[in-house]
Amino acid sequence: MKRIIVLVVIITMTSLASGQTADKHVSSGSAAGQELLELDRKFVEAYIRNDTAFLDSIFSDDVTIINTQGKVLTKDEALKMRFAPAPGVTYDVSNPVDEVSVHLYGETAIVTGRTTLKATRKGKTFTIPGRYTRVYVKLQGRWRIVAFHANNISQEKEKAQ
Repeated sequence: MKRIIVLVVIITMTSLASGQTADKHVSSGSAAGQELLELDRKFVEAYIRNDTAFLDSIFSDDVTIINTQGKVLTKDEALKMRFAPAPGVTYDVSNPVDEVSVHLYGETAIVTGRTTLKATRKGKTFTIPGRYTRVYVKLQGRWRIVAFHANNISQEKEKAQ
């Protein structure tokens, strides 16, 4: 896993040092962009539905996940966790992701986005904004997540942007 992340950094730094841009912001019209956007959408849906079979298939065996509390999780640990609301809380997950961006580096793709989870507790609605980065690598012909980082952002910071 560390080798893959180091490889991504080396590719990026080598391209920047030589004056080339390896970064290719993928438009939603390209085939690779569409494939990754769709796969990332399916990931979000599977995460919300607790579809551990899909999550197991999309995570590489040595995936590194850093959750919103900063805890580093293995694949097995992540698959055991459940996305479940706290007692008395309901979530509206109809459109939880936007500002999605896909960058390709050969057989590696970095997908970033913003999440906005809307929740209701005791009749009051509130939002939980966040951002994420997922690193996909094409392994044996399939895109797999090898690294995933998510963090919550304060609403004040989000308004300032």
